[in-house]
Amino acid sequence: MNEPQVAPIYNAGAQNLLSLWQSVITLIHQKHAGVPVSFSNTIVGDYINMDIFDFSAFNAYIYNPVTITGSHGYQGFLGYLKNNRANGKPFVITEFGLSVSPGTPSANYTYGGNTLEQQTNGDLFMYRALIDAGAQGGCVFQYHDGWWKDGHEFIHDPTPEEWFGLIGFTDQNDIYGTPRPVWLAFEKYNKAIITNPKNEEIYAGKIPVEIFTTEDVTSFSVVQNNTVLLNQNIFNNYYNGLLDLNFNEDVKDAGLTFNFYNAAGDTLKSETISLLCTKSEIQIPEIKMQLVPADLNPGSRNYLLMEITNNPIFTIEGNKIDYAVHPHIGFDAGTAKSQTITFINNKYSAQDFFDIPKETKVTTFGAGVTIRHGNFTKRISTQNILTYGSWANSIKAIDVITDVSEFGNKKDARINGVMLYQNYPNPFNPSTEIKYQITAGGLVTLKVYDLLGREVATLVNELKPAGIYVETLHTTSLPSGVYFYRLIVDHYSEIKKMIFLK
Repeated sequence: MNEPQVAPIYNAGAQNLLSLWQSVITLIHQKHAGVPVSFSNTIVGDYINMDIFDFSAFNAYIYNPVTITGSHGYQGFLGYLKNNRANGKPFVITEFGLSVSPGTPSANYTYGGNTLEQQTNGDLFMYRALIDAGAQGGCVFQYHDGWWKDGHEFIHDPTPEEWFGLIGFTDQNDIYGTPRPVWLAFEKYNKAIITNPKNEEIYAGKIPVEIFTTEDVTSFSVVQNNTVLLNQNIFNNYYNGLLDLNFNEDVKDAGLTFNFYNAAGDTLKSETISLLCTKSEIQIPEIKMQLVPADLNPGSRNYLLMEITNNPIFTIEGNKIDYAVHPHIGFDAGTAKSQTITFINNKYSAQDFFDIPKETKVTTFGAGVTIRHGNFTKRISTQNILTYGSWANSIKAIDVITDVSEFGNKKDARINGVMLYQNYPNPFNPSTEIKYQITAGGLVTLKVYDLLGREVATLVNELKPAGIYVETLHTTSLPSGVYFYRLIVDHYSEIKKMIFLK
């Protein structure tokens, strides 16, 4: 199975798909003992629980969707998948690459029309990034060009999928093809794979070094600022050790250049890894993101409330925060935005909204910034993945949020005879109405709190008979932001969020 889309899964039923997966896995295990089983997922399937399978596999391209091009970056989103969709299991990127199909090249990587130089640089960038993200392997798409995608037997169609090859062909009589520059680049790069240290990593103390090489690599050196830190022979195509950097600063950016040599002393490959060294653990900047409403809102808007807490040893690259929404509708990339950042006491708060298409069934919201210390940079990001309703519950990952207003609080509320409704309007300025219903009399408390849990208003605190009530919150003195309102009726309690915009 390759890249299943949301709509077919929704229409066929997630439980039916799970049953199919489980049947196929069992059959393969029975017929081919010891063979691990998975499928080629894609970023559209980031909500799927990959613990169902023996290993986690994703097709991931640098140009789509916005969680890769906008909020997280390529390495950043793969790192999220590694940490949350490959728990204790191998993580493999089953497709990555760029097409050089005919077209007008862009300054950015795209689905097709890339130059030979873009293909070379982009493919190697993705390869390095998947290693830095912790993947155990990756398959470049693909070995050679495809042909006849549109059914024209003697024509190399301009369809981008036909031009991803590391080897290109001139016509139907060219049975061997010609290696493109990217082929030669991979041949050179694969002579030595550095799995540690990794780009964008922060190391406290000694730095781990792990390297896999081909037979013709016999030694390597590590150089920083023209100073040789290590000269080492390679045995059995593998090295694993620790590197001790001597530096006086508490925090030091380092660019380590690895040079690999053959028996004659010729340089076969050089590669620089950018990292940050510290004498002790440090606090890295943090992004928090909240949604209002807290569940997915197809056909309307979801508001994003983002807060960045910085550590002064870092600056924010470009003084901006990037944020995005990926609606998981076909291969629609989604929408990305950004805002300029100005810190006050090392904190910055931002808010914005995205219109959610009515047909949306699952959406990923993301936000990210790039932090810098000297020449060291690292992408910091966060995300929320939401499904609309319970349709995906049988296959969704544990961190995916189901529509809580429809399938969470209302169930408990019905049992207790209490209903708390979303305030209207929301966002609001200067006032909003909060509606609630109780089917039995009792002591009712309705209070409003800020993000720090401080009480800012008491709307109700008295005995009330059964009925439907509407309370109005008037405010002009409060700052813009997220607030919570909490209804307590006897032993039942419910909380909802609202946003005040000046």
